[in-house]
Amino acid sequence: MKQYTQSELQKMYMEPSEELKDCIHQEISSLPIKEQEEEIVKKKLSFSFVSVIAILLALVAVAYAATEVYHRISVNWKGETVEESEIVPQPTAEIPVPTEEADLHQIAERLVESAPEGEIVKASYPDPEGGQSGVRRSFCQKYTSWEELQQALSKNSGITLPAWIPDGYHLQYAEISFKSKNDYHLIEEKQEGSVTLRRYSVDDENKVIDECYLLLQDDEKHTISITSTLSGSTDSNNSAINIPADNSVTSVTVPGMENAIAINSTGNIGSTLYLRRLLDSPIKWVDTPDMPAFVMAYNEEHIDIWATDLAIDELKKMFSLE
Repeated sequence: MKQYTQSELQKMYMEPSEELKDCIHQEISSLPIKEQEEEIVKKKLSFSFVSVIAILLALVAVAYAATEVYHRISVNWKGETVEESEIVPQPTAEIPVPTEEADLHQIAERLVESAPEGEIVKASYPDPEGGQSGVRRSFCQKYTSWEELQQALSKNSGITLPAWIPDGYHLQYAEISFKSKNDYHLIEEKQEGSVTLRRYSVDDENKVIDECYLLLQDDEKHTISITSTLSGSTDSNNSAINIPADNSVTSVTVPGMENAIAINSTGNIGSTLYLRRLLDSPIKWVDTPDMPAFVMAYNEEHIDIWATDLAIDELKKMFSLE
């Protein structure tokens, strides 16, 4: 069962549903506020009044989260249901973080965020249990030029770009992440208090691109979101996708792809297509520097496409490779 942290609950009552808004409105409207105090309230809400509102919001959000049930199913790449489940969110309180550890985490975040792009960066610090905690950022590179993105993916990449883009759509944003075929070079290691920062690079000829995210839009802000990810799995019977139970799943054919699944939702939330393609040959890579160095291989590519204003047939056309 999924559990909600305090920060997630806060988001729920900061952006409540219509049902939650009604509950909040009813609870707040019942609070006793005298007319003669109106001018004072307009100038400055009293601490007690603000506290009551916050408590009510939290209590209503907790009750709402604890009673709502999500029905979900898991399907494999053949579109077959392999698991059905009901998820009842249960609220849980966050475990308080010691002030010293919180301070170290903030330092680690700052060091990672200030490091140059295109590197793998890790800032680690000792935790109270004698282990190591930290913040990490993977190798990634951002693009806004379609030509530069094509060039980056043309070098022995297993990532598939769209073969066709609907009229009026253009690249808004792209990001690729990568690992190394055989080695990571330590660029810098430095200490700030108890936090250790390590920065690594990978030679261009050793880069293995393992994920690419694309965001396409037209002038009316209709959106196409595409995520292509390399995977080591080669079993289409394995559970691959979790979706709401009231959505329908259809196995479709897309030339050049081993499997294709179309998701038809009950609400007006766009069209979704999942694709699976076997790579021509395995792509080998080694794990990151802080893990044991052993060679692994990617064997297939998974492509997730979601569009706000396109039909499934148009999404299929974007990745038809024949």
